[in-house]
Amino acid sequence: MLAYLLVLGWWSQPQDGPRALARFAGSLRLTLSKQEMDCHFTALTAQWLLVLLRRAIQVVVCAKGVSIPLLQQFTAVLVEDSRTISLPSALETVWQGCGGSRSHTHGDGQQCGGLKITARFDLLRG
Repeated sequence: MLAYLLVLGWWSQPQDGPRALARFAGSLRLTLSKQEMDCHFTALTAQWLLVLLRRAIQVVVCAKGVSIPLLQQFTAVLVEDSRTISLPSALETVWQGCGGSRSHTHGDGQQCGGLKITARFDLLRG
C-alpha cells in the first residue's frame, strides 16, 4: 500500500509532503496521519523503492509499431518524456539530487533528494 500511496500521491503533485500524502490516503478511505506517513521516509524505504523501481523497469510493455509511409523513411521515430521528482530530505542519502535546480533545494540552498525518470518509445518498432 505504501508504494501505491507514494506513486499515485506524487503522480500529480510531486512536490507534496507527508501531510498531503496522508490526505491522499484519506481519499482512499485509509486513516493515516502526517506523522505516520513521515515515519516511512527512511533509508530502508528508499532502498525498497529503488528495488521496486528496478523491477518495474524490467517489465517491458510491448506494442506494435505503426506503418505510416511518411515515418518509414526513418530508421527510428522516438517519443521521449522525462520528469524530475523531488524527494524528502530523509531520502537524499540514497537518491541524491540530480543537478542544481532551485526547485529541488532546501530553504538553506542545499540539494534535496531527487529522481529523474525518462521514458522513450519508438513508434516504428513499438
